[in-house]
Amino acid sequence: MKVAVHNPFRCFGPQTRNHNGYNYQFLRQFRPILYCPEWQVRLNAGGTLREFLRSLKTAARGRFGWERSRGLSPLLRDCGLSPEEFDYAFSVAELRRKADVLICFNGYPYREGNVPVKEFAGLKIYHAYEYVFRATESYRSLTEQGVDYVMGYTRHDRHCPFFQKFYPGFTDRVVAVPFGFGERFQVQVPFGDRTAKVVALGAVNPVNDPTVADPAELQDYVTFYADRFWTHQWRRLLVEHEDTLAEVMDSQLPHYPKTKDYAYDAVALLNRYALFANDEGLMQFPPARTYEGTAAGAVMVSSDHPCYGELGFQDGVNCIMHRRHDVADFREKVQFYLQRPEQLAAIAAASVTMVRERYSHAAVARQLHSDIAQIYERGH
Repeated sequence: MKVAVHNPFRCFGPQTRNHNGYNYQFLRQFRPILYCPEWQVRLNAGGTLREFLRSLKTAARGRFGWERSRGLSPLLRDCGLSPEEFDYAFSVAELRRKADVLICFNGYPYREGNVPVKEFAGLKIYHAYEYVFRATESYRSLTEQGVDYVMGYTRHDRHCPFFQKFYPGFTDRVVAVPFGFGERFQVQVPFGDRTAKVVALGAVNPVNDPTVADPAELQDYVTFYADRFWTHQWRRLLVEHEDTLAEVMDSQLPHYPKTKDYAYDAVALLNRYALFANDEGLMQFPPARTYEGTAAGAVMVSSDHPCYGELGFQDGVNCIMHRRHDVADFREKVQFYLQRPEQLAAIAAASVTMVRERYSHAAVARQLHSDIAQIYERGH
């Protein structure tokens, strides 16, 4: 099975803060074909690989934004990858000749550079990514261009009513690709030395997010959830109950109209506390904090939503679960375990072991490749 990655530039950039670092790891581990059709590098007959790479370096400049401004060759080298180790395709004909599978990590399939390759007859798997943006347009592009499967943060076809409504053709055709955690999320503070409380942190976005530059991009989402105000409804509930939960929880959650707080160091904060509150939001997928918090040694306190069970989380074994959107149950479950520090420490140890084994970016990349291979072997 020969895999090509369409327009691979999303795989680059600073890896220390890359929530999707599995895409970079996919390149490192599997050396896929890099399909970059935008530049159509043409070499004279008899041109050498060195000449090819020099042409590539200049041809890729300045086309799509900051991460592409320096060319593909230096980006590869910055990430410790040798350009000479990869094969390339610069036309559909080359792609069809060299690859069996075409994947794309970028999302936004309606944008130039990300539009799926209709003429490629092999297996096509494109990331749904921020699928609430221009959902109607995204779905049209994915289906009209013949995409077979989409990647998602979880099984959106099982869990997300919005996805089910706007992407009906991808029921049972979603490859779950968890965020995973970056290497900066390490256990730095022994569990017994941490503050015996829950820390609540993260964004608290309304459905009609004022930070989105073009409101038209969210129109489908805003219309679908016209009866809701908050995308992060649970985090908003925690904000509203900060005083009554003060005995068991410290909050770093922003207060509206502020929606994000970048002032704290997430790694240090997650090491300072024994537990952290989690929220799957309206789209009902485990956020990056699911993996980052547990990798840093804090116990996840989440709802009992099935998206967590699919990842291997079990209430009282490697996490603490409460009834969804139930503040009283949240408080009671946290108090129960805070009164049993040895049991809580065992949960923390089990969660660290499970998450660090299964959800490093390298492990997520390996699982993705295995999932793609299984789909390919089934004949799609």
